[in-house]
Amino acid sequence: MHASPNDQLSEADMKTLNKYMVNRIAYIFKLIIEESWIELDFLIRSTDGMYGSQWDEAEPDDGGTRRIIEMMLRK
Repeated sequence: MHASPNDQLSEADMKTLNKYMVNRIAYIFKLIIEESWIELDFLIRSTDGMYGSQWDEAEPDDGGTRRIIEMMLRK
C-alpha cells in the first residue's frame, strides 16, 4: 500500500484498512472472552510468517491502564 513515496492511501482506503483492523482485533478479543483457545491458537499459527518477518518485534503497550488500575486499588 505504501511501496513508493508517491503512493499514498486515500481517505477511503484508510477507512477500509481501519475497519478491517478493528474487526480483526474484535474477533481476537471475542475468542479470548469465549475462551476459544484452539481457534485462537489456529489463528496465531496460521498467520505466523504470512505478513513477512522483517518487521520490528511487537511491543505490548497498555496505554497506562495498569498504572490507573493500581492507583484505583490503592484508594
